[in-house]
Amino acid sequence: MQTPTELWREINRLMQLGQWTEVERLSSELCHSLSTVPPEWVNELGVSLARHGRLTLAEQLYRKLVEFYPNYAAGYGNLGLVLRRLGRTDEAVYSFLRALQLDPNFVEALNNLALLLRDMGRLQEAVQYLERAVQIRPNQAVLHANLAQIYRALNRHEHAVRHFRHALTAQPGHLDICLSLSLSLLALGEEAEAENWARHATILAPGSADSWNTLGTILSSMGRYREALDCFNQALQMEPQHHLAHLNRGLVFLLERNWERGWEDYEHRVYLRPLEWQRFAQPRWQGEALSGKTILLVAEQGIGDIVQFVRYAAVLRQQGAHVLLECPKNLVPLLSRTIGVERCYARGESLPGCNFYSPLLSILRYLGCPPENISAPVPYIAADPNLVASWQSKLAQYSGLRVGIAWQGNPNYPNDWQRSVPLNMFRSLAKIAGVTLISLQKGPGEEQLAKCDFEVADLGPERDAAQGAFMDTAAIVQHLDLVICTDSAIAHLAGALGRPIWLLLGYVCDWRWGTTGETTFWYP
Repeated sequence: MQTPTELWREINRLMQLGQWTEVERLSSELCHSLSTVPPEWVNELGVSLARHGRLTLAEQLYRKLVEFYPNYAAGYGNLGLVLRRLGRTDEAVYSFLRALQLDPNFVEALNNLALLLRDMGRLQEAVQYLERAVQIRPNQAVLHANLAQIYRALNRHEHAVRHFRHALTAQPGHLDICLSLSLSLLALGEEAEAENWARHATILAPGSADSWNTLGTILSSMGRYREALDCFNQALQMEPQHHLAHLNRGLVFLLERNWERGWEDYEHRVYLRPLEWQRFAQPRWQGEALSGKTILLVAEQGIGDIVQFVRYAAVLRQQGAHVLLECPKNLVPLLSRTIGVERCYARGESLPGCNFYSPLLSILRYLGCPPENISAPVPYIAADPNLVASWQSKLAQYSGLRVGIAWQGNPNYPNDWQRSVPLNMFRSLAKIAGVTLISLQKGPGEEQLAKCDFEVADLGPERDAAQGAFMDTAAIVQHLDLVICTDSAIAHLAGALGRPIWLLLGYVCDWRWGTTGETTFWYP
């Protein structure tokens, strides 16, 4: 009969040979001898089994281990890793937490639990565990890098930059950290340093498509479009199917009104989220005749994108199509009032049969002519007449020129720093005799009203709460003489309603507004 030491060595030898039936038999035999085997041996065996993909056997081994050694933190930590790979996330979380109960300074468990919580979308919790880990091991680069990436996902870029710098102190030539640091610096508006780090990355890895794509992204954000195109082309020479480089190049082409090449590259956004589109059994529409056919338009990206491009439902209806729309649930009341849309479905709702589906922002690629030449009706969204009547009486108290204002877009948008402004920038307009400023701001940015030192009418928190997103706002806009706002969903809503609007744009702005002129063909 083999001793436990001989048994352990034999199992390791058989694993190298891939003789898994014998490995399983001997592992079971080893589990019956745990009282004579150091827990470190069993732990190491479990690591080897997991490394070879034998996750179920590794789980069984670890469960026996922690049953026999209930205070062995490393066993719970590695059991958590195996359970995570098996997709049993709740059990994995429990296992990591049990390891940390036994050893609060177990850095590997802190890190692995944080990464699991990150993948589960529980970012704030993940930050707390990694902050503990870096306090225990302040010089471990991977901990700072992981923490920085989570801060970056939370758009807390000041913290991200600090931890990326810590990580680079220990690993100065780490490519991914250099690239991530450059993008966080860009989000903070530190363009020059962002460019320096991105260029450093191209020197570290001149053959890396990611390096050239990141440098191109930064140069594009600085308005240096020709240089940016060179970088995106360089990335695509190295990796022809680099979808993000295609998408970024497409955005520059669209900005320059190079529609054909722009739409072709812009299509690569679809490949970045393949699961989103695999749920449709119907073929994608690619310009086929639609007379008598039913097409499902699938809303995508932000609310402003959806409101802008839903206009093409009317164009497809003119071609004889029956047009259905799938969109976020909170937008169904508003978008159900779109010209050309026969019925609007909430995301997740059962969908009817159709002949084709299309991502909403892909329609223009297949309509076959520049968007400025396509006759789409404006207004193409109607406000609810009952709400219009209700708000008429509520707004009657505001005399003179009624100007609706909005200053803050979605703060999670990567380039929000280039488009949002503080409320106090409207102070000079408030001083004009006969002008009443009326806030259309909802959500982030609304808190600035409390500290505002000039008169802005606040219509209350109940706006858009009962009827659906933007339903009250659409009715309010009908009673305004003018809307002035930054590049956000409010701008597209006012445009879709055919109302007068002035749009505040940075020198570098979104592709749809172009680089010249004081008007846009998208809206009259």
